Amino acid sequence: MTSRQARLLVAGLAVFLISLIIQVPADRLLYLFRDNLPATISWQSVSGTVFTPSFHNLVIYTTDNNRLLIESADLHVSLLPLMLGRLKLQFNLTSPDSHVSGVAIVRRHDWEIPELEGRLALRTLSGLSPWLETSGADALVSFSGNKLAGEFQRLPASGELKLMLEDLQIKMLGTEGPLGDYSLQLQTIDEAGVSGSVDTASADARLKIQGRLVLDP
Repeated sequence: MTSRQARLLVAGLAVFLISLIIQVPADRLLYLFRDNLPATISWQSVSGTVFTPSFHNLVIYTTDNNRLLIESADLHVSLLPLMLGRLKLQFNLTSPDSHVSGVAIVRRHDWEIPELEGRLALRTLSGLSPWLETSGADALVSFSGNKLAGEFQRLPASGELKLMLEDLQIKMLGTEGPLGDYSLQLQTIDEAGVSGSVDTASADARLKIQGRLVLDP
């Protein structure tokens, strides 16, 4: 066997093994690693392969025992970046009145979301924030993110996020009907935190808001 034939054989075996791996059912692999999965995540069922899993009724628990329910989470994991030591995936998350999609890159110490867009009802996040639940805040939120990146458990160190809140309501204020529509634009300031602006987007808003926002790290 010549060296060229040996290289072709090795390449052929590698392609064969990769083709087998990418067809492994996701539920089978997750069952094998069930004892190593974080307790902060659970789901009702999962379908698809290990590189294209679809989770149904995915629940994410926070440190204060609140939870976020995602009715359907469809993921697509890229093989080449994974072989180079980083996880790159496309995600498509849906729940009643909510839809979020984008691309995420996860490395050992940091993360990056180069593309993000979605639309959700603010009340769906009440499980993550006691204030949202007690205040009765609700709105239809449209948002898009560009080149967001940072370290785990910290505010983004780069990128920008634009949000539009339509028909904002805060029941604890005792007003009838929505307060109005509002737009927010957030940008990072290196490691000093996140700054941005908030403006009233509807001419007939009951509450007029215009100003600057600063979120400390």
